[in-house]
Amino acid sequence: MKSFVTQITILPKCHSIFGEMSTSITIEDEAAGCFLKVKQNDERTSSGGILIDESDWPILRDAIEQMFKVCDDIDRNVQG
Repeated sequence: MKSFVTQITILPKCHSIFGEMSTSITIEDEAAGCFLKVKQNDERTSSGGILIDESDWPILRDAIEQMFKVCDDIDRNVQG
């Protein structure tokens, strides 16, 4: 058995993890290897887009890079 963190949620301080200001980065897998899904709860993004403020980019980028490393680890453990 092995455990993996499969979601990171980024949000401003004092906001709900399910609020419109939260952005989730989730590892998905449809049997062809892992990939990331980035989602926001903001009603303005219902068309499938996400809203990124320049000041939020560094933490979002770092979280995405961290989750890609987890994807690689998962794929290595599943295949090997």
